[in-house]
Amino acid sequence: MMSVLFIAMLLKRKNLSGQSIYIALFKMLGTVLPSILFFLRFPGSVLLNFLYVAIFGSDAIYLGMLYVKHRELGITPLDPVLKRTSPHITLKL
Repeated sequence: MMSVLFIAMLLKRKNLSGQSIYIALFKMLGTVLPSILFFLRFPGSVLLNFLYVAIFGSDAIYLGMLYVKHRELGITPLDPVLKRTSPHITLKL
């Protein structure tokens, strides 16, 4: 459910406010690791196997959408967050 809500949030906001490639990557990692653990514990569960694939697919779609949005806005997707500036915040490094 959260994966789909992240996609909906990106579509609704039309900007990257509060979102980053790093959030998407760690969210995906946080899905993959427990999925592997539960797959090893319950390999025959059709429902769990469906959920692993569906959630991973949603995470991959969200990551791809974020990458495309970064490119549209002219932001290098893997730039450190602190190097970016916002119209509301000025960072001096």
